Amino acid sequence: MNTNKPVTPETLEQLYRKNRTEFQQAFTELSTQSPEDPLVQFWNIRLQNDKAPAVWFSRPDINFILATVLIFGTIATGPSWLGFSEDSMSNFYLRNIGFIAFVPLLFYFFRLRETPVKLRIIITAVIVAFLGFINLLPGDQPGPPDTLILAGIHLPIILWGMLGFIYDRKNPFEYLRFNGDLIISAGLLFLAWMLMSVLTMGLFGIIGMNLEEFYPRYIMVYGFSAIPVLATITVIKNNGFVSQVSPWIARIFSPLALIMLTVFLVFFLISGSNPFTNRDYLVLFNAILVAVLALILFALSSAEQKWLRVVLLALSVVTILVNITALSAIVYRLSDMGLTPNRLAVLGSNLIFLVNLIMVAARLRGLVMNRISRQQVMASIGTYLPVYVIWCAVVVILFPLIFSFR
Repeated sequence: MNTNKPVTPETLEQLYRKNRTEFQQAFTELSTQSPEDPLVQFWNIRLQNDKAPAVWFSRPDINFILATVLIFGTIATGPSWLGFSEDSMSNFYLRNIGFIAFVPLLFYFFRLRETPVKLRIIITAVIVAFLGFINLLPGDQPGPPDTLILAGIHLPIILWGMLGFIYDRKNPFEYLRFNGDLIISAGLLFLAWMLMSVLTMGLFGIIGMNLEEFYPRYIMVYGFSAIPVLATITVIKNNGFVSQVSPWIARIFSPLALIMLTVFLVFFLISGSNPFTNRDYLVLFNAILVAVLALILFALSSAEQKWLRVVLLALSVVTILVNITALSAIVYRLSDMGLTPNRLAVLGSNLIFLVNLIMVAARLRGLVMNRISRQQVMASIGTYLPVYVIWCAVVVILFPLIFSFR
């Protein structure tokens, strides 16, 4: 850095982004020459913050993590300790996995957000009611009925919605943004724990101790139970730790998803086949819809470039077209083979997805034409979340009663 030439904020920013180490060394000389310059004072503060270490876990955080591992890890391993059969274990996790994952997070945010005691009591009562309801639903042997499977799949979404209400009920989009960071952080912790577990079993295998049966069933589960809380605290305590990763991933995969769905739609129309008559394909398609909406969501949070906004608009339109073809197949299955819990659940979820995609596409069109801001688009996405939660509550509570627990 040549300190004899006039220094502008733009010049400093460009040099800082080009080579931070050399910039910091050269800036030390500049700060001694003009210590009273407001620009120098600003950069001094900024460089000091860059050197500040990341916030680590506090004592209450560590205590909460240990309590989570002890309580919910023991609940998760309970079927193994009690000698449940494989079918009984699957049934237990189907009914209770949502509580094991989300209840610790709800209690953590009770403390973090200083939730009023009355609201804590109400939410806890609702959780207990759902816990009792799903565990009292009939259908253990020889296999769970469709209504129980649907309840087990949709109940975690209700708990996820309750967590969002505690996290930020005034700005649901911030909760969605937090989820993007949480997924990445949890994914990294999951991979690290898996690697640690593989190494542990390998090392003990060298000395003749086979842990392949005991370790995954009893020890690994304790670690898995801690991952949601660990990931949450990591994101909360280290602001910016992964905040730029999810938009970056979305910017890369949004164009790829657009190409993939477009090619699929073309080949679908040419081939004349209809994969949506298969129930498994419909379930997979719903997962793809969720992934596409997530891509749009995370890319939108940093969609400054015009090309990316156009890509997101095109992606939403193509996804709408694919969704309509899937809906036509679902309607055909209903008219040809009758009404079942699975078909009605898939129909309802796809209709909700379709309406949401149309709303998002309309907002994105306004964004591309500079009629509305990104904040308005993001706000419209967040306000639609209760619709998903309400539909899941219908599936969990009413479907078993409507279809006589079949």
